[in-house]
Amino acid sequence: GRTDAGVSAVGQILSFHSWAQIDEADIFDAINSIAPSHLNLIRTQRVPRTFHATFSATWRRYVYLLPHLQAGRADVTAEALDAQLSPLVGTARDYSALGRKLPASKRREAVIMRARARPVVLDQSGTTGIRIDVTGDRFLRRQVRTLVSTAVHAAREVERSRGRGELTLLDLVETRAASVTAPPA
Repeated sequence: GRTDAGVSAVGQILSFHSWAQIDEADIFDAINSIAPSHLNLIRTQRVPRTFHATFSATWRRYVYLLPHLQAGRADVTAEALDAQLSPLVGTARDYSALGRKLPASKRREAVIMRARARPVVLDQSGTTGIRIDVTGDRFLRRQVRTLVSTAVHAAREVERSRGRGELTLLDLVETRAASVTAPPA
Protein backbone atom coordinates (compact mmCIF):
# COMPACT_ATOMS: atom_id res chain seq x y z
CA GLY A 1 0.00 0.00 0.00
CA ARG A 2 0.93 3.67 0.01
CA THR A 3 -0.07 6.96 1.60
CA ASP A 4 0.23 10.56 0.47
CA ALA A 5 3.16 12.59 1.78
CA GLY A 6 2.49 13.89 5.29
CA VAL A 7 -0.12 11.21 6.03
CA SER A 8 0.27 8.76 8.91
CA ALA A 9 -0.95 5.22 8.33
CA VAL A 10 -2.58 2.91 10.84
CA GLY A 11 -3.37 -0.62 9.78
CA GLN A 12 -1.35 -0.33 6.57
CA ILE A 13 -0.82 -3.68 4.85
CA LEU A 14 2.50 -4.50 3.20
CA SER A 15 3.56 -7.47 1.18
CA PHE A 16 6.74 -8.84 -0.36
CA HIS A 17 7.75 -11.99 -2.18
CA SER A 18 10.68 -14.17 -1.24
CA TRP A 19 11.88 -17.51 -2.54
CA ALA A 20 13.71 -18.08 0.75
CA GLN A 21 11.95 -19.83 3.61
CA ILE A 22 11.85 -17.05 6.23
CA ASP A 23 10.28 -17.65 9.62
CA GLU A 24 7.36 -15.27 10.35
CA ALA A 25 8.82 -14.43 13.77
CA ASP A 26 12.11 -13.36 12.12
CA ILE A 27 10.20 -11.06 9.73
CA PHE A 28 8.27 -9.61 12.66
CA ASP A 29 11.40 -8.91 14.72
CA ALA A 30 13.40 -7.53 11.78
CA ILE A 31 10.74 -5.04 10.67
CA ASN A 32 9.97 -3.86 14.21
CA SER A 33 13.70 -3.25 14.85
CA ILE A 34 14.11 -0.97 11.79
CA ALA A 35 12.43 2.16 13.18
CA PRO A 36 10.65 1.31 16.44
CA SER A 37 9.32 4.82 17.05
CA HIS A 38 7.90 5.11 13.50
CA LEU A 39 7.06 1.60 12.41
CA ASN A 40 5.24 -1.06 14.43
CA LEU A 41 4.38 -4.36 12.79
CA ILE A 42 1.28 -5.85 14.40
CA ARG A 43 1.38 -9.31 12.84
CA THR A 44 2.75 -11.35 9.99
CA GLN A 45 0.87 -13.80 7.84
CA ARG A 46 1.80 -15.98 4.90
CA VAL A 47 -0.38 -15.26 1.86
CA PRO A 48 -0.61 -16.69 -1.65
CA ARG A 49 1.92 -15.33 -4.15
CA THR A 50 -1.00 -13.73 -6.02
CA PHE A 51 -1.66 -11.36 -3.07
CA HIS A 52 -0.53 -7.74 -3.49
CA ALA A 53 -1.06 -5.21 -0.69
CA THR A 54 -2.23 -2.44 -3.01
CA PHE A 55 -4.08 -4.34 -5.70
CA SER A 56 -5.73 -6.97 -3.47
CA ALA A 57 -7.29 -4.44 -1.08
CA THR A 58 -11.06 -4.19 -1.44
CA TRP A 59 -11.36 -0.94 0.52
CA ARG A 60 -9.30 1.89 2.01
CA ARG A 61 -10.12 4.28 4.83
CA TYR A 62 -8.83 7.75 5.62
CA VAL A 63 -9.53 9.66 8.83
CA TYR A 64 -8.90 13.40 9.07
CA LEU A 65 -8.96 15.26 12.39
CA LEU A 66 -9.60 18.99 12.00
CA PRO A 67 -9.08 21.02 15.18
CA HIS A 68 -11.28 24.05 15.71
CA LEU A 69 -9.11 27.09 15.16
CA GLN A 70 -10.54 29.83 17.38
CA ALA A 71 -10.89 28.86 21.06
CA GLY A 72 -13.31 26.03 20.39
CA ARG A 73 -15.32 27.91 17.76
CA ALA A 74 -15.52 26.32 14.37
CA ASP A 75 -15.51 28.25 11.14
CA VAL A 76 -17.36 25.22 9.72
CA THR A 77 -19.59 22.70 11.46
CA ALA A 78 -19.51 18.92 11.31
CA GLU A 79 -23.13 19.01 10.17
CA ALA A 80 -22.31 21.26 7.20
CA LEU A 81 -19.37 19.03 6.25
CA ASP A 82 -21.48 15.90 6.59
CA ALA A 83 -24.07 17.45 4.26
CA GLN A 84 -21.32 17.93 1.66
CA LEU A 85 -19.91 14.41 2.02
CA SER A 86 -23.02 12.23 2.31
CA PRO A 87 -24.26 12.68 -1.31
CA LEU A 88 -21.03 11.07 -2.55
CA VAL A 89 -21.73 7.72 -0.87
CA GLY A 90 -22.72 4.60 -2.75
CA THR A 91 -22.41 5.53 -6.42
CA ALA A 92 -19.52 4.88 -8.79
CA ARG A 93 -18.29 8.27 -10.02
CA ASP A 94 -15.44 9.75 -12.00
CA TYR A 95 -13.29 11.52 -9.38
CA SER A 96 -10.68 12.94 -11.76
CA ALA A 97 -11.54 16.46 -10.50
CA LEU A 98 -10.13 15.44 -7.12
CA GLY A 99 -7.08 13.45 -8.27
CA ARG A 100 -3.71 15.05 -8.89
CA LYS A 101 -1.00 14.19 -11.46
CA LEU A 102 -2.87 11.16 -12.74
CA PRO A 103 -1.32 9.04 -15.47
CA ALA A 104 -3.45 9.00 -18.63
CA SER A 105 -4.03 5.26 -18.24
CA LYS A 106 -5.26 5.54 -14.62
CA ARG A 107 -8.88 4.53 -14.01
CA ARG A 108 -10.74 7.54 -12.54
CA GLU A 109 -13.89 5.84 -11.27
CA ALA A 110 -14.31 4.94 -7.61
CA VAL A 111 -17.06 4.21 -5.13
CA ILE A 112 -17.07 6.03 -1.81
CA MET A 113 -18.66 3.60 0.62
CA ARG A 114 -18.72 5.89 3.63
CA ALA A 115 -18.09 9.61 4.11
CA ARG A 116 -18.98 11.22 7.43
CA ALA A 117 -18.09 14.23 9.52
CA ARG A 118 -18.69 14.20 13.28
CA PRO A 119 -17.76 16.50 16.17
CA VAL A 120 -15.05 15.09 18.45
CA VAL A 121 -12.98 15.94 21.51
CA LEU A 122 -9.35 15.72 20.40
CA ASP A 123 -7.44 15.71 23.67
CA GLN A 124 -7.71 15.60 27.45
CA SER A 125 -7.83 19.40 27.70
CA GLY A 126 -11.14 19.38 25.83
CA THR A 127 -9.95 20.69 22.46
CA THR A 128 -12.79 20.10 20.03
CA GLY A 129 -12.71 19.44 16.35
CA ILE A 130 -14.22 17.47 13.52
CA ARG A 131 -13.44 13.89 12.53
CA ILE A 132 -13.90 13.09 8.84
CA ASP A 133 -14.00 9.41 7.83
CA VAL A 134 -13.83 8.48 4.15
CA THR A 135 -13.88 4.84 3.01
CA GLY A 136 -13.78 3.79 -0.63
CA ASP A 137 -13.04 0.88 -2.89
CA ARG A 138 -10.06 2.84 -4.26
CA PHE A 139 -8.80 6.41 -4.34
CA LEU A 140 -6.93 8.44 -6.89
CA ARG A 141 -3.66 10.17 -6.04
CA ARG A 142 -4.43 12.93 -3.50
CA GLN A 143 -8.17 12.40 -3.99
CA VAL A 144 -9.08 12.29 -0.30
CA ARG A 145 -6.92 15.29 0.63
CA THR A 146 -8.58 17.31 -2.14
CA LEU A 147 -12.02 15.95 -1.27
CA VAL A 148 -11.67 17.01 2.39
CA SER A 149 -10.35 20.49 1.66
CA THR A 150 -12.99 21.07 -1.02
CA ALA A 151 -15.73 19.85 1.33
CA VAL A 152 -14.51 22.32 3.98
CA HIS A 153 -14.48 25.14 1.43
CA ALA A 154 -17.97 24.28 0.12
CA ALA A 155 -19.39 23.89 3.65
CA ARG A 156 -17.99 27.30 4.65
CA GLU A 157 -19.57 28.89 1.58
CA VAL A 158 -22.95 27.30 2.33
CA GLU A 159 -22.80 28.47 5.95
CA ARG A 160 -21.75 32.01 4.93
CA SER A 161 -24.57 32.29 2.41
CA ARG A 162 -27.02 30.67 4.85
CA GLY A 163 -27.94 28.11 2.21
CA ARG A 164 -28.67 30.53 -0.65
CA GLY A 165 -27.08 29.55 -3.94
CA GLU A 166 -25.45 26.46 -2.42
CA LEU A 167 -22.28 25.15 -3.99
CA THR A 168 -21.94 21.45 -3.24
CA LEU A 169 -19.01 19.10 -3.33
CA LEU A 170 -21.05 16.80 -5.56
CA ASP A 171 -21.47 19.68 -8.07
CA LEU A 172 -17.71 20.22 -8.11
CA VAL A 173 -16.99 16.51 -8.59
CA GLU A 174 -19.50 16.20 -11.41
CA THR A 175 -18.21 19.32 -13.21
CA ARG A 176 -14.56 18.42 -12.49
CA ALA A 177 -13.93 21.83 -10.93
CA ALA A 178 -12.29 21.01 -7.58
CA SER A 179 -8.92 22.70 -7.17
CA VAL A 180 -8.01 23.33 -3.53
CA THR A 181 -6.02 20.73 -1.57
CA ALA A 182 -5.63 20.25 2.16
CA PRO A 183 -2.11 20.86 3.50
CA PRO A 184 0.02 17.87 4.53
CA ALA A 185 -0.24 16.81 8.17
